Amino acid sequence: AACYQKNMNNGQCIHICVDGFFDYEKMLPAEVFALRDLLKKLTKKHGITKDNIWFHRDFAAKTCPGRFVDRGFIRSLIN
Repeated sequence: AACYQKNMNNGQCIHICVDGFFDYEKMLPAEVFALRDLLKKLTKKHGITKDNIWFHRDFAAKTCPGRFVDRGFIRSLIN
């Protein structure tokens, strides 16, 4: 899965997909922990700041990753 809007598929972005329909369900704790670990690893390796973590819905008329996923919470996972 990738975001083709706003030139976000130019080879300079990392796209992460968490399996689920988060407009209707919440992420399981195991999913949150796995995402946290992946985000910490990738942000450290590539020097990515939490301000550069975006959702598909920020660039397209979509709800991705879903209404039950809060950007502030996801960004806080790398602290």
